[in-house]
Amino acid sequence: MNSTSNISLVSEEMRVVQEIEALIKINLRPYTEIHDHYFSNYPEAVVNGYMVKDAHLRKLRLMDLKSIVSLPEVIGTLSFLEELWLTSNQFQSLPNSISNLKELKVLKLNFNNLKGIPESIGGLSKLQVFELSNNNVTSLPKSIRLLDNLVKLNLSSNLLSELTTSIRHIHRLRQLSVAGNHLIEIPSEICTLSNLSLLDLSHNQLTQLPTCFGNFSALERLNLSNNNLVKLPDSFGNLERLRELRLNKNKIQILPELISKMKFLKILNLTDNPLSSENRPLIDILQKQGVLVSYGSWEKGYDTFTK
Repeated sequence: MNSTSNISLVSEEMRVVQEIEALIKINLRPYTEIHDHYFSNYPEAVVNGYMVKDAHLRKLRLMDLKSIVSLPEVIGTLSFLEELWLTSNQFQSLPNSISNLKELKVLKLNFNNLKGIPESIGGLSKLQVFELSNNNVTSLPKSIRLLDNLVKLNLSSNLLSELTTSIRHIHRLRQLSVAGNHLIEIPSEICTLSNLSLLDLSHNQLTQLPTCFGNFSALERLNLSNNNLVKLPDSFGNLERLRELRLNKNKIQILPELISKMKFLKILNLTDNPLSSENRPLIDILQKQGVLVSYGSWEKGYDTFTK
């Protein structure tokens, strides 16, 4: 094993590292706490490596592995692991033993070939960041509702047909992204995630939003771009903390008047919508309030206005 410093693991965890190395045919590079910025600010600097603290493996990053499609069950032996980064691989499944990682706070599975997530994921009670973008996941396990410490959930660019009701109990969720999943509708159960501060529903096929959308009273950033929305619900005006709203590339003609009540709104993107000239007074009010409004040129055939 290639070592860059005097790092010692307990024998059991060392055996796991060696087994993973034998599987991927790559020597994992160990790092100390002083290299922590490589895992956080410069993740590309650590392609395959691990970090040890108090003689235990705390962080493991495996990236760009083309020869294997799954991890060994023995990975569940790393009971002190806090971060597991498995981005840009060819993994098709996760071992059920992942539920043994009771200290895990960060799990990144972006850019793989995962078709599903095991029910055992619900055992990760301390998980705060769960990233699953750019996979082939069609549904979520019901046990995801047990991850009540999540602060970030990224489901963008998968094959989800709807947001399952299983996520309605994730009360501490702060960020949710489901971009690129070709959603046709949003079930009202999503509205129980009242603590969301970031919501990304871009690049889907949404034609309408549920009336309860106004329940997201803590929402600060909302991306609804690249959908088929025709209008916004009147309850939209309840999003009083909203700072950034992206509605570009939809089919919206009329904006709700209550949007002018969003006193914290700073960015409003309306480009590529067939907005009616009836919106001009509202746009003027928003601009006078200091909102950066982008609306570009509108489709011909409507009573429209241009920038």
